[in-house]
Amino acid sequence: MAFTQAHGFKFDTLNIDHHEHSHSHTHMHHPTPTLALPLDPMQLLRDARAIEATHTSTTAAYAPKCRPGSRTKVIQDVMDWITTSTVRMSPSGSQTSILWFHGPAGGGKTCIMREKMGLLTASYFFSTGAAGLDNETSFVATIAWQSVKSGTMRAEMSQAILENPDLLKESPV
Repeated sequence: MAFTQAHGFKFDTLNIDHHEHSHSHTHMHHPTPTLALPLDPMQLLRDARAIEATHTSTTAAYAPKCRPGSRTKVIQDVMDWITTSTVRMSPSGSQTSILWFHGPAGGGKTCIMREKMGLLTASYFFSTGAAGLDNETSFVATIAWQSVKSGTMRAEMSQAILENPDLLKESPV
């Protein structure tokens, strides 16, 4: 016997027809109850992140570096964007504080963004050379984890994950 979306129990039915008597036995089996541990949203976030995609990964030390004196204008433009207090507008016309640094493959994005200035809060380096870093699966969790490490967003992030534990498994697009 089956029930749609039912789980955790099972019915077994035994029918015996013998001479003039008919017997029907139904046995219901209950699994041993398991204790549900309290949900730890920060553990869920840690488990969903991709540490190798960040500027603090073990492979970051081997990532391409800018040659001394190269890309100074682009680096200065990025630093000006970070350090000025002007209102920044996104391409859609809304106010933003996120710099989306993009360009063609081999253009130097990674080496520019890995320059050490001590101001970076979060990063995600997509890569086709490392398993799992060539898609968006761990992007949100990785950025979120780095953002909550400072503590300013921890309560809000924890609440969002508690309200929707599958949030980190959903597509960000």
